[in-house]
Amino acid sequence: RDAQESRGLGDVYKRQVINYNPKYLVLHYGLNEMSDDKQIMNAFINNYTADIKKLKAGLPSTKIIVCGLMPVKQAAVDAQDRLKMVGTYNERIRAMCVELGVAYSEDSQLFVDNGDLYTKDGIHVQRPLYVKWINYLVKEMGIY
Repeated sequence: RDAQESRGLGDVYKRQVINYNPKYLVLHYGLNEMSDDKQIMNAFINNYTADIKKLKAGLPSTKIIVCGLMPVKQAAVDAQDRLKMVGTYNERIRAMCVELGVAYSEDSQLFVDNGDLYTKDGIHVQRPLYVKWINYLVKEMGIY
């Protein structure tokens, strides 16, 4: 992969979200563009930052909530070494949120506490954990 591969949200998608004008917007990027390469990590953060700035400009009344990357199980790290960087990515995402003045949801403990709800690959989670995650966001982030 090269550093340009991390593209973030597409412009069409951003326009659709802005046109919808939600009261709350929860952003969660997955692990696919993650790497242990510093240039790719920087591109990931830079693109995420640009996406949030555009969304904030188009949605001045929307509360933007950014979720960190989901933690993975050790078996997943053993199979894909790049996944050892989840914590580092989350530190960078949290710092980005502070810099941009958007909420960061520290939800990793929810996933750790529900490790039995991961699929065999140790990366993906089962439906009941997604439901718990949504309920957590509703409660902890004040989305009612």
